[in-house]
Order: sequence, then C-alpha cells, then structure tokens
Amino acid sequence: MAMMTPEDVRRKLALMIPSDWCVLLELAEHRLDVYGFPTLKEFLETPYEKGGVGIKLPDAINLIHANVNTNPRYRWKGEELEKKLGVSELAKSVPSVIERGEGNKEGINQHKRRILDKTENVKYPPKPSEQGGNSKVYRIAKLKRDYPDIAQRLMDGEFKSISEAERAAGVRPPKANTYRLVLPIDDEPKARIMVDEFFKKYY
Repeated sequence: MAMMTPEDVRRKLALMIPSDWCVLLELAEHRLDVYGFPTLKEFLETPYEKGGVGIKLPDAINLIHANVNTNPRYRWKGEELEKKLGVSELAKSVPSVIERGEGNKEGINQHKRRILDKTENVKYPPKPSEQGGNSKVYRIAKLKRDYPDIAQRLMDGEFKSISEAERAAGVRPPKANTYRLVLPIDDEPKARIMVDEFFKKYY
C-alpha cells in the first residue's frame, strides 16, 4: 500500500470498502494522537465532520470479517483489532432481533430492532455491510432477544467472548476436554495397558 497521509487513511476508512480494511485500521491506530482520539472505537464512531470516521461499531466489525474472508492472511491482524474494539462494546451497540411476522410484539417498534428471517437464518433485508447466520452481530442480537440477562453480562464485560456467553446461556455446547496419550512404540503390552487405563479414567 502506497504511503498515505492520516487524512487519506480516514477518507478511505469512511468509504467502508472491505479490501485493506485491517491495514487501514492499523494505520489509524498508530496515528490516534494525530487524529486527537484516545481510542480506536471513538475515532471510528465520531462523525466524519468532527474528525472521526463516522461508522458504527457493528459495521466496523463486519468489515474486519469481510476483509479476513477475502484475504485470510489478515486473520491474525483482524482478531487483534477486534479484541481492541472490544466484544463488550460491540454488544452494547447491537440491537435485538424479532422474527419476521411477529409484528409489534411486546410493544416494541420493529423498526428499532433487526428483523430476522427465521427460514433463511439471515437478517432481512440484508445489507452489504452486514452478515447473518454465524456473524458476531447476529449472535449478540439473538442473545439480547432470547437471553437478555446473559446479554447484559456480556455488555458488562463478564465474558471474554460471545462463545463463552452462548455457553452460559446453554445455546452452545461446553468446550470438550482434550487429553493426550503418548504410547511407547517398542512395548505393545504396556501400550495396551496404558490405553485401557486412559479410557477408564477419562471416558
């Protein structure tokens, strides 16, 4: 990527184009003092005319995912940037969802909530910058609708990840314990005994 000024980086981020999104974020992070913001999150969410980028945190997260999906070599960088933006901060900015056809359930204006197409497992109508199915935004939105207490704990920073919150809610199976057994290659009788003892102990 050619040398860019801080203003070039800010302008390109505001265009919300997935390619090189992680690189642009990293460049912006190193220049926060130039932009005059203490955190990357504040820089992204502050309106463009006030010196920020003017995009919502869920959109920024989804653009990270889109960049990683098209260019896997950015995976590690994308994960690091996502951690810095914070899952608890993301959870605070994500609205709940309702199933299509539920209408004004519980007196909530459906235009203030995401609409979920239950048959397709995606938000409807989909936007280019949004993901359905297993995206983090979608999963948080479902937690807020189905398990508001767990969602609140996620927003409070009690969970390190969305998966951990989903396990607490019972919608994701617990992590399976893995065990390692090293067998001798020159002593078959001993190896058989070790295997038997191993399975008795752990399975």
